[in-house]
Amino acid sequence: MTRDEMIDFMLANEGGYVLTNDPDDPGGMTYAGISQRAWPNWAGWSYIVNKLKVPDHYVHKFYIDQFWNKLRCDLINSPAVQLCLFDFSVNVGVKRAAQLMQTRVDCLPIDGIIGPKTAARINQKNPHMLCIEYSNTKEEYYLRICKKNATLNKYLRGWRNRINHTLEKCSKLI
Repeated sequence: MTRDEMIDFMLANEGGYVLTNDPDDPGGMTYAGISQRAWPNWAGWSYIVNKLKVPDHYVHKFYIDQFWNKLRCDLINSPAVQLCLFDFSVNVGVKRAAQLMQTRVDCLPIDGIIGPKTAARINQKNPHMLCIEYSNTKEEYYLRICKKNATLNKYLRGWRNRINHTLEKCSKLI
């Protein structure tokens, strides 16, 4: 699976190239999973304001620059682990996704940066087992945030479906 195919997979998890504005969503208005609150200067917003179609390559470039490259996914040998980490980061942010991965591979310090040391620890693990363990970590994370903010409970089923869908795809990549 190529990087672009992984981005397309993640976009399907996000609901595709759609604009949403759920008042309970901490990200606020989103397009293709891109939060206007978190990314107000993204070039695609000017298209949306002018009621024009956002070019797909704007979305792909955004995810490559802001997620894939910042996670340094190219340092990770397993496409399954790349996908598992990348997809989760879109929901929780690069730093948090990386920190939770670092806890899974016993990498210190837990600084939220996937560098050569963390990548080496990731690459030493069995990809199938790591994807399963990381998926469990994802669910634990979602349960914790729902416990802190009951309004988010309405997303829990969708998050679990996303975890399972991604894990199923990861299993096929191994």
